[in-house]
Parts: sequence; structure tokens; C-alpha cells
Amino acid sequence: MLPTEKELDRLRKEFVSRVSQKNLKQLLEALVTDGILNVTEESISKRVALLITNKTFDGYSTRHGAEKDEYEMHCMLADLGYDVVKCRNLTVKEIEEALQKFSKHPHLVHTDSVFVVIMSHGSLQGVCGTDCKPFEIENIYKSLNTQNCPALHNKPKVIIIQACRGGDFHSFIPEICLSFNATGHAALRGI
Repeated sequence: MLPTEKELDRLRKEFVSRVSQKNLKQLLEALVTDGILNVTEESISKRVALLITNKTFDGYSTRHGAEKDEYEMHCMLADLGYDVVKCRNLTVKEIEEALQKFSKHPHLVHTDSVFVVIMSHGSLQGVCGTDCKPFEIENIYKSLNTQNCPALHNKPKVIIIQACRGGDFHSFIPEICLSFNATGHAALRGI
């Protein structure tokens, strides 16, 4: 059974409240304390984040409230000193292109960390593009790895995904966790 718009709105609000500026600030402080994040005045001034928000789809329902989620996330990232690159309503191919373009952003060589945030519908296979095809989250890591993005070598990459994992209402559990994959990329996601 698919969730109602009211239930989806409640889940979105719960997600945004859990991923608050305070939580993200605590994450950055923990990265500094653990020696993972090397902060300088220049690195703070060159921080950059990618924010992808999909609202309308060629076959799925419109994500009502997506603009508010985007606004709240943009404000949180900007308050933490990140220049936010925003993209809206992207197909899977366009998500890949946005990540490739982001991997060449001129500030990456000087930044101390990056955030990549994708808010969209989802499935068990990944996050949905507006063409309703799945984009595998692992492709974010591949786009920002040392081979494809040497400017981010040894720099934390925090990934936040706001998406259900399919049509079952109970497939989304709005809990946030931070994990590092084998190459040291941080992932913050609903599990």
C-alpha cells in the first residue's frame, strides 16, 4: 500500500528534523577531532556541496514539499559554509552528468570536505531519476573517488539520501546513520 501525501509529508519533516544543522555541525566537529578533516580558513571559504532535488517524474507521483526540503537543506549547508550547487528534476543520465561536472568544480582542490545530497523517489536499486530509472548510490562514490576526482583525495565526502526504497510504505525507516565505505567515503542515510 502506498503512503498518502500526508504520511509522506510527515516522513519528510521527520527526516529534515533529524538531519539538522546541529547534527551536521556535530559531524564536522567529530571529523576534525578524529583528524579526518583538516580545516583551514581557505578550506572553509572553498567548501562546496551538491544538492539534487527531484520533484516531478514521468510516471511517479509529484513529491509535494520538495521545494521546502530543498530550501531547508540549502540553508543548513550554507550556514555551515558550503557553496551549494543546486540541480532540479534530473533524469538518471543527468544525475550522472551533474556528478561528473561537480567532480571538476574548481573549489574542490581547496575544500576540506564535500556534501552530496539527493532527494527523490527511490527503489531497492537506488534513487530514482525523473525518468523513473534507478541511479545506484555506489555511482556517487565512483564519481568522487581518487581516480575520477583527485582533488578530493583524503577528504571526507558526506552523502545524504532522502528517498524511500520502493512502493512499500514500511520500506523507509527515517533513521540517520553515518558510515564509511572501504575507500573512506562517509555516507549519511536513512536505514
